[in-house]
Amino acid sequence: QNAYNYPNPIVNQQTTFRFYVDGLINKVQIKIYDVAGYLVKDDLKITNLLPNEFNEIIWKNIQLDSGLYLAEIKYSTGRSELIKIVII
Repeated sequence: QNAYNYPNPIVNQQTTFRFYVDGLINKVQIKIYDVAGYLVKDDLKITNLLPNEFNEIIWKNIQLDSGLYLAEIKYSTGRSELIKIVII
């Protein structure tokens, strides 16, 4: 797995997603789903990526209830990763 977030569990309404991108990826989008599968956030995007490096997106001012969520990290190459996140 090339992606994770910290801190996890999320406290103080902020977390940072960190992911590795190779030279072929030019955009990353992160979508957040609740445990029932409903999309609750989809505007986390980054296009100014550093190739062959770890890149980060900071999610601030999180206004979701405490609980378990899934973050889908979608790369412009079509590949995606799922990570579990917990909000306290």
